[in-house]
Amino acid sequence: VGGAHQVVAQLPHLSRLPLRIKPNFNFALPGIKKIGTLMLPTTVGISVDQINAFVDTACASFLPLGSITALYYSNRLMQLPLAIFGISLATVSLPAMSDEASRGNIQALKETLNYSIRLMLFAVIPSMAGLVVFGRPIIKLLFEHGRFDAYASSLTYSALAFYALGLPAYSAVKIFASAFYSFKETAYPVKVAVISMLLNASLNIILMERFAVGGLALATAISSAFNGFWLFVALRRKIGLIGGR
Repeated sequence: VGGAHQVVAQLPHLSRLPLRIKPNFNFALPGIKKIGTLMLPTTVGISVDQINAFVDTACASFLPLGSITALYYSNRLMQLPLAIFGISLATVSLPAMSDEASRGNIQALKETLNYSIRLMLFAVIPSMAGLVVFGRPIIKLLFEHGRFDAYASSLTYSALAFYALGLPAYSAVKIFASAFYSFKETAYPVKVAVISMLLNASLNIILMERFAVGGLALATAISSAFNGFWLFVALRRKIGLIGGR
């Protein structure tokens, strides 16, 4: 119902645009082929996040009872600021950077990218600090009732604190990937994402021994930082200095 409302709510505004939309099932159109070619690696890149989550859950099944639930709830809390700030900024910046890339205005693209990263960090770093400092009382308020006791809250917080440390990296990856997409280059972010996925799986095995469920969240944060760093380096090689300092 929510998804249907999201579509229907846009129709009145769409009707005011100078567009005439009608069904066309001719999949041989050049634009359709181009979208399909660009979409395939992007779809693989998106699935990497789901594979990471599956691997994390599988690893959590070897940890003490309640670890899978703790991992799930902590991830849900971390996703809130990520969706509000990181993903929304990546979504908004993509069409702007695509327009600038198509016109060959690389300086304007770099300014858009730089502004997006700075605005994201301005919002995400306080969110990160808030989840680390106030994560435990937030978890107690939202979840601690019934069979979800103080031990479950402590377990969930151990994962949330490490997940939160990766918030700037998670968000930066989304925006850097959008910069690559603006050049219609979808393969490289996927390659880096796959390498990061393998790194995450390896770190899961290493860190879960010492930090239990928190180690799984820490592995995700580290692999995302790796992902963001290499996308940043590759962008600098592609378009020059982007104001990283």
